[in-house]
Amino acid sequence: MPQSLSFLPLIFVLLAQPALAMEFEPEKCPDPDPEGKAYLSLGETVLRVPIRTLNITHAPYADSPLPSPPDASQPLGCAGNPLAQQSLIIDFSFSAWLSDRKTPSAASLREFRLIRAEPDFYGISQRPSYNPGCDRLPRRERLSNGLYGCLPNKDPERPDRDESGTYRIDTQNYAMPYGQTFIVECMPDIPQGVVCSVDYKVLPTVNLVYRFSTDRMPLEDVVEFDRMLRAQIEASVVADYKWKFNEDKEGLQ
Repeated sequence: MPQSLSFLPLIFVLLAQPALAMEFEPEKCPDPDPEGKAYLSLGETVLRVPIRTLNITHAPYADSPLPSPPDASQPLGCAGNPLAQQSLIIDFSFSAWLSDRKTPSAASLREFRLIRAEPDFYGISQRPSYNPGCDRLPRRERLSNGLYGCLPNKDPERPDRDESGTYRIDTQNYAMPYGQTFIVECMPDIPQGVVCSVDYKVLPTVNLVYRFSTDRMPLEDVVEFDRMLRAQIEASVVADYKWKFNEDKEGLQ
């Protein structure tokens, strides 16, 4: 079975979980965030995000427990008790997270997800066994932003799908975290056009996945968009968050 297909049951299970929601009230935190942001954790990575309604859809797996929060008596989402998630789906209500963005905007995305991931899992397209198919795709194209594409021959009857293929950019032109390569996979969309996907590790325990249609965000814009998006995500990280796990370790030294 192809590796991509083996992930379908997992994705279905995650999306099929019942969704709960709670209203986050920052004023009830012992030490409210000055910007009213909520604290969420994906693995041991803690993020500050500007949301009020916390959708509890993808709780962490039972076999992947987190260290204890510094103060579990605080309401969920407060600094001392981050809301633990397995996957964080970003929708348009998160537009404030990208408040200083330039066009193209997050509204161009079909999907935008941050996923808790083991430190050694870098995403499907980042695996050593990943094959972009350039050995069987005859057409090559280099875009103005440095993306280099391996594409099938054009179909005269479907010019709307001419951009289907695999694109990557040299690491010297666009540096990625953890030595990864920026890869964009584009496939024919239904009923027409092309939909592209990007996935890679953005933080030690967090992978980023997003999808977009090229009629809403041209491929020429995706590198600059990714650069902006990654900077915003990195800026939301709470550096050196003091889990009880870490404090206990320090106390034993």
